[in-house]
Amino acid sequence: KLVYHDRSRYDGYRLTWSGYDVLALRALCQRGKVESLGSKIGEGKESDVYEAMGNDGIPLAIKFHRLGKTSFKAVKQKRDYLQGRTSAGNWFNMSRLAAQREWTFLNAIAQNTDIRVPMPIDQNRHAVVMTRLEGMTMYQLAGFSQPERVYTECIHAARTLASRGLVHCDLNEFNIFIDPDEVVTIIDFPQMVSTSHENATYYFQRDIKSIRKFFRTKIFKNVPLPDDTEFDLQESTHNDDDASSNNYNDPEEDELARYAPSSPQDPKRLDIVLQASGYPRAKNAPPKKKNCTR
Repeated sequence: KLVYHDRSRYDGYRLTWSGYDVLALRALCQRGKVESLGSKIGEGKESDVYEAMGNDGIPLAIKFHRLGKTSFKAVKQKRDYLQGRTSAGNWFNMSRLAAQREWTFLNAIAQNTDIRVPMPIDQNRHAVVMTRLEGMTMYQLAGFSQPERVYTECIHAARTLASRGLVHCDLNEFNIFIDPDEVVTIIDFPQMVSTSHENATYYFQRDIKSIRKFFRTKIFKNVPLPDDTEFDLQESTHNDDDASSNNYNDPEEDELARYAPSSPQDPKRLDIVLQASGYPRAKNAPPKKKNCTR
C-alpha cells in the first residue's frame, strides 16, 4: 500500500514507506537516472538496498534510508545533525536528512581520496543511487587468497579517512565490500563524524579494533596479524619525528592522534567543508542557533 487509512486520531490517510519510495523513484526516473527497479539485495538496521538499472544500462543499487526501525529508535540522540531540529520530527524527514548526508560524504570521498566507494549517481528524498558492487560483504567470506593485502587495505581506509579529518564510526565486516579480485570498497557513511568530535578517538579505535578482531578470529586465527604499522605512514599529517615517538606495536593506543589533521587550516581536511558532526568551527563564526520552545 502506498497510503494507509488511519482512524486512530483522525479519519484520514498517511503515506507509507512504499509510497515514499514511489515518490523518490518517480523523481529519479524523470531525471533519467533510473530505468527499472529489481529485487532487494541488502537490508540493514536503518536501510534497504535494491538492485536497479540505469537508462544507460549500468547496473545500479538504490539505498532507501528507513530510520525508525525497531532496532534503531534512538537515532535522533545518536546523530548530531538531527539534534535540536524541530523539522526532523518524523521518520520520513529524518531518513531524507540521512540520505543527503550520505550523498554528500560519498561524493567528497570519491573525489578527494584513494578509498574505493560506490560511485554516487543521484539522490532524492530518502533514496541514494550508486553503482552496484560486484562481490560480497566481508562477513560473508571465509577467507582470502591474499589476506595480508585485504587486511592492510581495510586499516589503510580507516587511517586515510582520519587523515582527511573524518571517522567512519561503523567500519566493520558488515560495511566492507570485497569484489572478486579482493579489492576493498567501503560502504555506509551517514554516521561519520569529524576527528575533532568529542568521541572521535573512541569511534576510531572501535573501527580499528573491529577490523583487527574480524581478521584475528576468522582469517588468521592463531597466526599473528600482519604488521600494519608502516605501510601507510605517508597518510599521517604529522612529521616523521613525531611519528617515530609513537609506540606502533600497541594496538590499544590512541592511533587517531597520529593520523588526524593537527590544524583546522589543513587543506586536506574534509570534515570542515562537509560540516561533519563535531567539526572545528572558526573562532569568529556565529554561534549555532538554538530552537526555542514556548
